[in-house]
Amino acid sequence: MGWVIVHDRENRLAQAIVGLKNMCGRILGSNSIVQGALPDILEKTPKSFFDSVINVLSANARLAYRILKKVRGLNPIMPDGAMYMMVGIDIEHFPAFKSDTQFVQELVNEQSVFCLPGACFECPNFVRIILTVPGD
Repeated sequence: MGWVIVHDRENRLAQAIVGLKNMCGRILGSNSIVQGALPDILEKTPKSFFDSVINVLSANARLAYRILKKVRGLNPIMPDGAMYMMVGIDIEHFPAFKSDTQFVQELVNEQSVFCLPGACFECPNFVRIILTVPGD
């Protein structure tokens, strides 16, 4: 759940707003059905489920950190409870790439590995990986 706010007094972003609305789905606004159901869902979900999720995220973070730390030019940052990990890229160790965005694009093209470039978060020369993938 989230919000999109656009301040556009001059109506210069009219086309962008149409695109944002299309991206957000048919209803631009709060999802009142989910909001109404969420307290019940959270209250009735057993603690064991949440514990299991935390254990999976923690195990995946340790595994990813251990593996990525061994790769020269990659500097993973161990998360403290997040479901993702930021990984620094010493770009000079990867001369074929000029930026984190190009690095990520080639990961997708060559290895079918998708992550987000740090540029998305104003954090150049980093990538963000998700830790929610099952270990199977």
